[in-house]
Amino acid sequence: NVAISAATGNGTVQDTAVANDIDTTQGIVITLSGDDAVLTLVSGAHLRATVAGFNIQIEADEMALDGTMSTASGGSVSLRPRETGEAIHLGGNPGLADTLELSDAELSGITTSFLGISGAGASPITIAGDVSPASATSLTLATRSTVAQSGTGAVTHQSLRVVAGGQVSLATNANEVGSLQISTTTGDVAFRDATGFTVIDLGSGVG
Repeated sequence: NVAISAATGNGTVQDTAVANDIDTTQGIVITLSGDDAVLTLVSGAHLRATVAGFNIQIEADEMALDGTMSTASGGSVSLRPRETGEAIHLGGNPGLADTLELSDAELSGITTSFLGISGAGASPITIAGDVSPASATSLTLATRSTVAQSGTGAVTHQSLRVVAGGQVSLATNANEVGSLQISTTTGDVAFRDATGFTVIDLGSGVG
C-alpha cells in the first residue's frame, strides 16, 4: 500500500500537473491521528488505485473532498473519523463541531465498487440531506451507534447496506433504493422507500 500518516496536524492532497495525483497499483491508506485534523483533497486532485481488488482508506476526523478518487473493479473506498464516537453527518456541510461532514457532492466524486462510511466505535450517523453517490456500485453505512434521518435527509442508491449497534430510523423521509440490507444488535428498524425495494436481509449482529 501507499501509506500516508500524520500524528498531528492537517493533511492536503494538491492538484499537481499529472492527471492522477496519487496513482498506485496497490492500495492507498491515509491516516490523520490528530483531534479534529482535516484531510483536504483539493479540487482537481485525484486518488487512484488501478488494480482490481485494491482499496482506498481515509481516516480523519474531518474531510474536505473537493477532488475525486477511484478504484478498479472490486475495490472499495472507506471513509471514517479517527476519534471514537465522532458523529457522522451525511448530505451537507453545516459546520458542526466534532463531526465528520460529507456532502453528496463529495461522495459523488468517488468511483468504486464498494463505498463504506463507518464510525469509530459508537459514532451516530445522520442522513441530513440528499445522499446519492451514483458512481459507487454499493453503499454501506456502519456504526456501533444509531443511523437516522434529519431535515430532508434521504438516500438514493441502487444498493444500500446498513450495519448498526442501535436503532435504525430511516422512515422520516422516503428513500429510493434498489436493494436493502439492514442489521442491528439492539433497537428497532424503520425504513421508508418511495417506490419499493428488494430486501436482501433484515437481521441482527454487528460484526
